[in-house]
Amino acid sequence: MTVVAMSSDMHLDLNRVEIEPFIQQQVQWFTEKRVDLFLIAGDIFNDFTKTLNYLHQLRMAMPTLTAKFVAGNHDMLRHVTFEELESPVTGAYLHNQFYDVPETNWRVVGNNGWYDYGFAANLNRAPETFEHWKRAYWVDGQINQALTDEERMQLALKQSEQLFKKAKQADKHIIFLTHFVPEIAYIRFTDDDRFWNMANGFLGSPKMGQLIHQYQVEAVQFGHIHDAGTPRQINGTWYFNQAVGVSRGKQQEWHADSYFQAWQQKVMRIGLNDDKMWQIGLDETKKIFDIIVKLIFVVTDG
Repeated sequence: MTVVAMSSDMHLDLNRVEIEPFIQQQVQWFTEKRVDLFLIAGDIFNDFTKTLNYLHQLRMAMPTLTAKFVAGNHDMLRHVTFEELESPVTGAYLHNQFYDVPETNWRVVGNNGWYDYGFAANLNRAPETFEHWKRAYWVDGQINQALTDEERMQLALKQSEQLFKKAKQADKHIIFLTHFVPEIAYIRFTDDDRFWNMANGFLGSPKMGQLIHQYQVEAVQFGHIHDAGTPRQINGTWYFNQAVGVSRGKQQEWHADSYFQAWQQKVMRIGLNDDKMWQIGLDETKKIFDIIVKLIFVVTDG
């Protein structure tokens, strides 16, 4: 059995985390929980170099742990180009790559994802309106890119579909690791023209959810939004969002005595073995759910 830990949106700089002590706490937790693979769905730092440094420090502190991540929009803010984001800059970076989990029939497919304003289609606004709004109000306005948002989303869809096809041809079960929201069920709409309806346009794309359904992807881990709640099964796919979020000033998205405790409350453990996936929770009991012909055990881990 391979034990996988899932986390996202740790925002280590915004949460003012002391990195070395935090990594030591993580290593102790990974060791106690016998974790083999750590998947991070982006937004580790507001700086890609610092994100890479964190992964390097974690690898040095626990060489037996395999860690894989995709970049979130915050990771993209500093010290990385669009071309670098589209290249395999390190073995831990899983964008447009895949990782076959040893001794299982599971493949982790990675893609950063992006957005195309599709989650704000109800506003009937031109793309130029979203582009202007993004530069004026959204943090992503700082990110340099060679494509329009719609073109970048099309690239993400093309890359993901190619990897889904290869996985299916290899008869692999898929865990899709991405940052941006891939499913419209997670989008909150209001009945007026408020700020949040515009912001929905930058959360992801409904086209990714359609692609996931088309290829019958078994599980998806994503981030970006910090209040997604417990795992959900949608159209036969299990969706996991283990975002920690930010607790600073008026932005109080987690409540715990320490950041490490907040991370523990959000991190998810699953086990993989051949065609099965399960997760052991607080009381160390197992709940069994049928998912197609596989068994999936899902309980929150605190």
